Amino acid sequence: MARDDERPNRKRRVVWQAVLLCVLATALAVGVLPALGTSGPPRPEISSVRLPENPTSETSARFMYTDAQPVSFECALDGSRFAACGSNYFGSRSYAGPLSAGSHTFRVRAVSGSKTSSAASYTWAIRTSLAVEPIATTREASVEISGSVGELAPGVTRVISVTFTNPNTVPIHVTDLTVEIAADSTPSGCSSASNIILRQATGITSGTPVTVPADSSVTVTTYPRAPEISFPNLSVNQDVCKDKSFTLTYTGSAHS
Repeated sequence: MARDDERPNRKRRVVWQAVLLCVLATALAVGVLPALGTSGPPRPEISSVRLPENPTSETSARFMYTDAQPVSFECALDGSRFAACGSNYFGSRSYAGPLSAGSHTFRVRAVSGSKTSSAASYTWAIRTSLAVEPIATTREASVEISGSVGELAPGVTRVISVTFTNPNTVPIHVTDLTVEIAADSTPSGCSSASNIILRQATGITSGTPVTVPADSSVTVTTYPRAPEISFPNLSVNQDVCKDKSFTLTYTGSAHS
């Protein structure tokens, strides 16, 4: 038989257990303690294998993705609705395109039973042209020389339109024109020697000058009177040249 001095201690233990159960019940009721079994499937992971570069000139894309447990995958591109794109631990989705130039976002989520995970996403940009923006001008023999060319893309050749401006009160005869291209791009990284072909103008000579009237301008827009510039489509990857520009410098000879 228990001694009388043990009974009060036993009663105190029972009281504390009752208080603890009440605290737990209250915490669950207000959502402090998470209920078991309510989380969805793990979010998929998008593989880096064959992932589109950002930016890229490729107009197609393929994505591969995995999950930690067998699930059904759903994919969406840009603003489209999610659609089934594989099941189990691994899935893949291809977009043959051609996708439009600009920004794109791929999303993939996992579905298990009635539960859906949050979406994993990847955003990249497609840029299909190379901008060449010659902006430098020089003054020779009292004639201002400037030139410009539109966007270049792999395999494209364009004429550099050259403008001769005569600020003088008498006509000027331009007898020679030379254009030089910077060795590296702005921002740096694209070598002009490896990626740009520049053809000098050969149609402006002392025998066939460009005559610019007084206080006037003349623009030459055809080769060989104007130079040509090309961005050849090489067998090596030229993505390093995307969104780069080059400085062109013009010099020439002229007389009144």
